[in-house]
Amino acid sequence: MSDSKQSERSVPIGKIKDRRESLLSALELAGGEATTPTLRENGDVPRGSINYHLELLEEWGAIMRVGSEQVGGGEKAVVWAITDEGRDALEEIRERDESPPSASELEGRADLLEARVKRLEATFNKFAYVVNQHEEELDVVDSGELEEFDEELERLNEEVDRLEEEI
Repeated sequence: MSDSKQSERSVPIGKIKDRRESLLSALELAGGEATTPTLRENGDVPRGSINYHLELLEEWGAIMRVGSEQVGGGEKAVVWAITDEGRDALEEIRERDESPPSASELEGRADLLEARVKRLEATFNKFAYVVNQHEEELDVVDSGELEEFDEELERLNEEVDRLEEEI
């Protein structure tokens, strides 16, 4: 990246260390959006420091708040999204890091993808069940949506398999 391009970007790559990189990776693996509790769990960041790291990433433009979501019986949780600048920063960090990911990092990625696949499968199965139950009433089934879900699940399963092979 040229010096002029680096100076235009507000995300300071040098300040994105393990925990912040982990949060960006968790957001990316979650499909670009996730709640604070999900990021705490999947980003491996302690409860007491997650807001600090998220606020810094937001200040730098790597992530942004996109809403809130009820999680459990408590208060609503902030929903975060990775920005294009955040994706670019994460890509640059990965390119800069010459060492291959450790087995535990790959295992963590595989676990995140596997959890995402399970959530997508549950959503797909629920959607397919409802469509099948009401197919005659609706007299319209958008098989394209079902095929898109099926293709996404297949792609994620392939990614999990690839990561498991790397481990």
